[in-house]
Amino acid sequence: MKITVRPSFKEESLVHFFSWHEFEELLLLSVSRGVDINAVDRDGWTALMSAAARTRPQHVKLLVENGADVNKQDGQSETTLNLAMPRSPYRASYRDESFISSVRTILDILMDGGADVNARGSEGETALHRAVYWGATDVVRCLVERGANLQARNEDGNTPHQLAVQLSRSREMVELLLLRY
Repeated sequence: MKITVRPSFKEESLVHFFSWHEFEELLLLSVSRGVDINAVDRDGWTALMSAAARTRPQHVKLLVENGADVNKQDGQSETTLNLAMPRSPYRASYRDESFISSVRTILDILMDGGADVNARGSEGETALHRAVYWGATDVVRCLVERGANLQARNEDGNTPHQLAVQLSRSREMVELLLLRY
């Protein structure tokens, strides 16, 4: 039997491939056999980054429990914690309670695993800046409770509170950031 690999997968490790296709048993087997859990793809992403960005809490947990580096950065200085945040606040599915709950679960797994809640990504943003941009008050609360720096400024000079005001976020979110500001 001959197995061929699509060109898009040639630059990815087995860990990436198995995680992407949800082959959990093969993912565990490959990690137990010494495949580099922190291998990066052509974009500089680890399988953990990909699992977090795709909102797969079970894979994030499996990878963290098996030694994935929760603070590794990609080529744009993004960490897994930052990549766990949706890139657009406008998709209806991002407002779904089950989606928000999955993101919170991922954040908890990453932070319990030692992720730096104040790590900066591109444009100097922390996960808290991104949560404010997304508009998810529960996620903002989670990050604040975990010690997110409320005075961190992004490259535009904005704190999370200033961003919340500029974006006309909920009163609850603005007050949450103001009370602790």
